[in-house]
Amino acid sequence: MPGLTQSSPQLPFIRGGNRVSPLEGSPADTPTCSSSQTHLLNGQDRKRSSERGTNDSAFESSTIHPAPSSTSDGKKPIPEQAPKPPFNTSRQWGTTLKKAQQAQQAQQALEKAKKVSVIDIFATEIQPKSLEGGWLTMAVWAATVIYLIILVVEWVRSPPTTQSAPDWTIGRGPWPVSVQCHATSGCLFSNRLTDANTLNIASRANPEHRNTCVRIPYKEALEVDVVFSIHPYEGISVLYDPTTTDETMIEGFGVTAASQIRCARKPDGSWHKGCVVILKSQAGPGLSTLQYVETENRTETGPAKFRREYFLKLGSNNGTIQPRSTECEPDPSWRESTQARLSMSSFYHTVLVEKDDFWLFLWGTAGGAFTTFFQVEDSLWHAGVCSPRHQVLPGAFKATHAS
Repeated sequence: MPGLTQSSPQLPFIRGGNRVSPLEGSPADTPTCSSSQTHLLNGQDRKRSSERGTNDSAFESSTIHPAPSSTSDGKKPIPEQAPKPPFNTSRQWGTTLKKAQQAQQAQQALEKAKKVSVIDIFATEIQPKSLEGGWLTMAVWAATVIYLIILVVEWVRSPPTTQSAPDWTIGRGPWPVSVQCHATSGCLFSNRLTDANTLNIASRANPEHRNTCVRIPYKEALEVDVVFSIHPYEGISVLYDPTTTDETMIEGFGVTAASQIRCARKPDGSWHKGCVVILKSQAGPGLSTLQYVETENRTETGPAKFRREYFLKLGSNNGTIQPRSTECEPDPSWRESTQARLSMSSFYHTVLVEKDDFWLFLWGTAGGAFTTFFQVEDSLWHAGVCSPRHQVLPGAFKATHAS
């Protein structure tokens, strides 16, 4: 380029049309530009300054010119750094304040969490094994074993628990009852029932004995189905000669209703055969109410667990035969005739007899007893009653909290 020496490979910095040395910032000894070149450069500077809205000094500070790769003496020049963007004070303060608020909220949440740690039951302290602790452990086990022996003895001696619950007989059943004749001249049995008065339960009763007359010989028993009916003349009816009853009966009484054991129900609701009579309730002239009790004794095994019992309550001793309550006619050979009527009570009872399971009882009691004795021993240990004051190993607290 005309007007420049050959020793400078790049253009020098331009300040207001003057050449300036890149190192010293003062006019160098190199030849100056021509007037036309200077005028052209100054015009470009003013144009750029007017576009940016700054003066020559702002343009001068914000413009970066390439520096020569080396000076005349062979040393590399120090490059000028680009200006940093202006610092936004308001934005920086807003970010700092937001971070401070977040830190404060986190600290408050941490303080609340520390309050929950007060109820921590899983926290443990490191305690070394000691001779005193070994003796106390043996004492805890010995006390637990002694306590369990006492409880087992009490469990064996304690009676089983009994639960009784009443329930309605209306709409339920039928229930079998063994009726036995104690008149030497025999008995005439009938069981008058209708579905309309039994909520359709009458049809479940044995059809061989329902609404018909059956003769029962002396000392013979007949198992019949009893059902509760809202009609006062429906139910079991037995006709007999009261002058021919045996000496085992109350005078004038000729019928018994048996309570039996070993009577288990089948899955279909029927009863197993082979029940054993344990009690006989006597029925005489008039109306007697049958009170039924069904028992399941779970302390027994096999059929002995089940028992069905009938208890009679005399409601009326009027033995006059009621034709609307029987399907039978008195035997003409009898010297006297009387009628014993059996009516099912409006409710019955179910009884459950059982004992707590031994192993379940022993397991739960053993755990509770051991825990109780251990807590007592631990309290005495910490209180210093059974040993020196409780001491935590060095670093235990730090290690526990670090974990």
